[in-house]
Amino acid sequence: MAALYRLIYASRIAPSCQDDLKAALMDIVTRAIVRNRAAGISSLLVAHRGWFVQALEGRKPVVEAMFEKIAADPRHHHALPISADRAEARLFAPWSMGARALMGGDEAVLAALNPRAPFDPTRAPERTILRLLTTVAEAHWRTLGEQQGLAA
Repeated sequence: MAALYRLIYASRIAPSCQDDLKAALMDIVTRAIVRNRAAGISSLLVAHRGWFVQALEGRKPVVEAMFEKIAADPRHHHALPISADRAEARLFAPWSMGARALMGGDEAVLAALNPRAPFDPTRAPERTILRLLTTVAEAHWRTLGEQQGLAA
């Protein structure tokens, strides 16, 4: 069995995407779900203060090839890896592609950051960015669970 690999990167959101970030995220997710599922990639993308931050998990050559495609995507400017290494387990296994734009109501997530400091994930410690992504994942799962509970 091939080793699991996780790459976390940050990129500036292209100005054309910032005009309608919700539509841009929907387009990214819709296209990536099928592609990532077929490639065995799990992923979570977060948009915040003009940045995309994303974790990609899967086999190393597949993840690195996907990052190259993302770096060439005009919706992403200056994509830079924050960390890339073997991983013990998938942290974002539920999603072939999950995404969330953080807003003022995301207190649990934003508490992981310093709200008074400018947000620049390329200057943040790797553990801070990983905590941001895992906090988003946990909050997203709680929300989905609550919604499913209401539907039952």
